[in-house]
Amino acid sequence: MVARKKCRPSGFDMQRAFVAHAAASQKAHAWGEKSFALRKAGMPTAAARAEEKAEHWLRKALALKALTAYRKPQGSRTADG
Repeated sequence: MVARKKCRPSGFDMQRAFVAHAAASQKAHAWGEKSFALRKAGMPTAAARAEEKAEHWLRKALALKALTAYRKPQGSRTADG
């Protein structure tokens, strides 16, 4: 008997995408706060780098949010009832 390969499910996982969106959003906010604190402390170059990282995570969070917004639930249960 041949062992089966462990494959990832082929469908779109809405919960996983939402969790990734939430994590990216948290990182964006954290980097934004660091940027603000560094700018206030008088370190403009470090603040600019932190701002770039915040923008990167914000773009990633928005992309994941758009991905979850346009996908329809799959399976027998739907949002309509």
